[in-house]
Amino acid sequence: MKPSLAIAVEGIQVWHRDPMHSFLVRLTYFAITNVVSSNNDNISSLIARFTSLPRVRSFLWLVSHDRIMTNHYRTRRHLVDDESCSFCGVKKEDTLHVLRVCPTAFAIWSVVIKLELLGNFYSLSVSEWVAANVHDGCHFSISMQNWRLMFGYLE
Repeated sequence: MKPSLAIAVEGIQVWHRDPMHSFLVRLTYFAITNVVSSNNDNISSLIARFTSLPRVRSFLWLVSHDRIMTNHYRTRRHLVDDESCSFCGVKKEDTLHVLRVCPTAFAIWSVVIKLELLGNFYSLSVSEWVAANVHDGCHFSISMQNWRLMFGYLE
């Protein structure tokens, strides 16, 4: 009996989960666990091609994977007892709060984002938000000629 994840082509077994028919452990894991590959691979590729300082690209990767050290993240790791925001006092300081929702961050974004697109700018998930702004966020900008540089700087 042939494995259900492979097909026979002219007497040779090939891996049909990849267009090049090459075997990848990652694809095998996704096939066995029925997990669909996330957009994190695409976001990581966008961030890798993002023209900026390596520390900015590293930070954007951490943001897109929800790994920045917010108070909520510190509380989960038992590093602090209080997960509230130290700036505004909201109960849970997570990645979205730090980068977009906190009144301090909101004040900055509301100056550089077109008013009519502010709702769209805030409606995206963290990873979608990073991807949209790294790839082509200039449509959000009021007057920035180089939005990608400005977005990397504001982060």
